Amino acid sequence: MRKDKKYHFIYKTTNLLSGKYYYGLHSTDNLEDGYLGSGRRLRYSLNKHGKDNHKREIIEFCNSRKELLIREKDIVTINEIAKEDCINLNVGGTSSLGHDNDTREKMSLSKKGIKLTDEHRYNISESLKGRSVTDKTRNKIRESLLGSTLSDERREKISKTKKLQLSDKTNHPFFGKTHSDESKMKMSKAQIGIPKRKLTCPHCGKVGGEPQLKQFHFDRCKLVN
Repeated sequence: MRKDKKYHFIYKTTNLLSGKYYYGLHSTDNLEDGYLGSGRRLRYSLNKHGKDNHKREIIEFCNSRKELLIREKDIVTINEIAKEDCINLNVGGTSSLGHDNDTREKMSLSKKGIKLTDEHRYNISESLKGRSVTDKTRNKIRESLLGSTLSDERREKISKTKKLQLSDKTNHPFFGKTHSDESKMKMSKAQIGIPKRKLTCPHCGKVGGEPQLKQFHFDRCKLVN
């Protein structure tokens, strides 16, 4: 159970160099605790530009944590997070409650058609470096996928996209790279005792293990015109 704090307020943290800003809520016993926020894009901004180049201002005090969530929902709206200088990723009012289906739908619609700039993609990439997925998160991802199946149409789209990507070998994620001897040894040991499914190439009749045969035969067989 959360221990009740003396102060509850909505704040706005602004990057003094770029003008980009972040809205958040905070409960504390010390108004001078130096808290600037914990949003993902805000953390990246703090790491890149330093805390000294950010300023926090208190927008509004509330009487309780519950009231904070209500007020944050009024302030950090879909229209607000759609603004270029706003670095909030989620609408307000869901800090400890999670998004309902209606909110998820609105957020999805607000982002459709928006293309990320190369700078934005780089910033996201940098903010995720060094982070590891916890066992709890892995289990959640696994459970969310259990029993889910892709439609034939979706499978076909994925297949076409991958084939188009890999038609140019430079697009392959492993292009120009090689496995270390240690990695090769680990992969070899991992396959020991695992039976390989045998396939037959319909063009040349060669029989072999599935991974290798699919790599050099079937549609890629040298007998295919």
